[in-house]
Amino acid sequence: MGASFFISCGQEAAEKGENKTEESQSDTWEPNMYEASELVLIMRQMHADLTLVKEDVAQGKIPGPMPEKYKEMHTAMATNPQEIDQIFHAIADKWMGEYQVMTEADTSNVKLKFNALITTCVDCHQNYCLGPIPKIEKLYIK
Repeated sequence: MGASFFISCGQEAAEKGENKTEESQSDTWEPNMYEASELVLIMRQMHADLTLVKEDVAQGKIPGPMPEKYKEMHTAMATNPQEIDQIFHAIADKWMGEYQVMTEADTSNVKLKFNALITTCVDCHQNYCLGPIPKIEKLYIK
């Protein structure tokens, strides 16, 4: 009698499992995909833009002004908003200031100013979101 009890429970569970499988494979299933935050999207755009700026600076060209979009670093929704604090804002302000300094540099020191800008990116990411640091470090001009 005990064996039949286990078999019937197993069969009932298997039948329920079949229904769950059918439901989970229905047309309404959607994967739980990562959506980048506003701040991540700005940072990705900054990296793409700085890749182009690096090419110009490596040729001795002085870059144009900082895109206004970057100022949104201060207000963009972060992946972990509770981590955005006064230190983040101070580093963001420093970075924007260094971008300005780079645009006012002369051809003899523009590479140095560009690398200082990249160092500020790395400094910030050592405090917030370590993952992109290797990618950011590839922006340095040697």
